[in-house]
Amino acid sequence: MARGETSLASPIFISSSIFPPRDPLGFKQTPDTSQERLITRRFCFTSSTIAALKAEVGTCAVHPTRVELVTAVIWKCAMAQSGLDKSTVTHAVNVRGKMNPPLPETALGNIFRQAYAYMNGVVELGRLVGELREGIGKIGSEYLMKLQSEDAYEMIMNNIKKVGELVSNKEVLFLRFTSWCKFPIFEADFGWGKPIGVSSGSAIKNYVMLMDSMCSDGGIEAWVTMDEESMMKFEQDPLLLSFVSS
Repeated sequence: MARGETSLASPIFISSSIFPPRDPLGFKQTPDTSQERLITRRFCFTSSTIAALKAEVGTCAVHPTRVELVTAVIWKCAMAQSGLDKSTVTHAVNVRGKMNPPLPETALGNIFRQAYAYMNGVVELGRLVGELREGIGKIGSEYLMKLQSEDAYEMIMNNIKKVGELVSNKEVLFLRFTSWCKFPIFEADFGWGKPIGVSSGSAIKNYVMLMDSMCSDGGIEAWVTMDEESMMKFEQDPLLLSFVSS
């Protein structure tokens, strides 16, 4: 509209008809009162780096995606530097295309679910890719049908409780991932031209946001937020340093 465009994509507000709201939700959000100093760093994985990662994983995982490979590296390095034996990662999964029938990309709302993957100890990248893919694969048409059933409320509440337990468990490394890859964020033009850079304002502990890199065709930028002490260890991990640029 700022550019005088007349052909605009119109948002579709259908979320509440697919996933009917329930009031009250039955839980209270506890504010984060942590006084930890959080640090966010950007790590760039070039297309050549990702190709090298794919070759290293080899036959351990079938056709690993860019997001799976980068997630596996960050997961492995964070686990190695944490001093913990157990870890859990979540990945936000856009379910618009997984619905039956699929929803348009212009459907607005929190139309996503969290996929979970678990691991004991530090293992090879290929196994981490496999665990992640298995977790994401569980969010399919059958799962989404249940999410629209009478049992949906209980499923969601159990999910919220599960996340809360993971966050509070000091014996388990908990990492949250989300991917903006393939989103046309660098095409956004509000009247001043296309952006020269894009980032997220989120500052959540052990949160990783992935997006396409502007400086490398096919590359990925990982914006990682950790507490100060953990970040000092993480950014010096030898495996991480062998694959990233600043």
